[in-house]
Amino acid sequence: MFTLYTDRLTLRPISPDDRDLFGRLYQSPEVMRLITQPLPDDIVDALFEERIQPWDKEGINWLTLIIEERDSGNRIGLVGLRTDSTRDMRAELGLLLLPEYQRRRYAGEALQAVVHRALHHENYHKLVAVIASGNTNARQLFEACGFHLDGVLRENSLLEGSWMDDCCYSLLAREYLTLH
Repeated sequence: MFTLYTDRLTLRPISPDDRDLFGRLYQSPEVMRLITQPLPDDIVDALFEERIQPWDKEGINWLTLIIEERDSGNRIGLVGLRTDSTRDMRAELGLLLLPEYQRRRYAGEALQAVVHRALHHENYHKLVAVIASGNTNARQLFEACGFHLDGVLRENSLLEGSWMDDCCYSLLAREYLTLH
């Protein structure tokens, strides 16, 4: 397994000691408001057990990296990468940050590090992200990192009794590698 470093962050593999952070993220109404309902303890426990399993690029499990501030050591969020199709060399990305660490440009810094790793070292052809249409901050983040809007899945997700559109974003390796 690997650890990534940026100017301000360390992105390291999830460990059993990260259950508290994992629960804070997945049970926070503010973090989850445009993703799904905050999850109950039993679902968080099951999801956590899946996420702490060793990552296999050829498998279906997520690579989950905990985002830490380098200066303080504070655990502030997580970023995930999951192979969507081994044949097509495609992976899905997701990112969650605690509310008190949002709007500090940490998300972009972490996303750029994982994108670089995925395209330069893991040799994915394409990275994708599915983002609720109303999540303008996440959409702007992925666009700023070079992702393109491929389309909108109309009324794709049910959230608090209302149907939400989802935006499908992608970044091709050749697009990224020509810029970096």
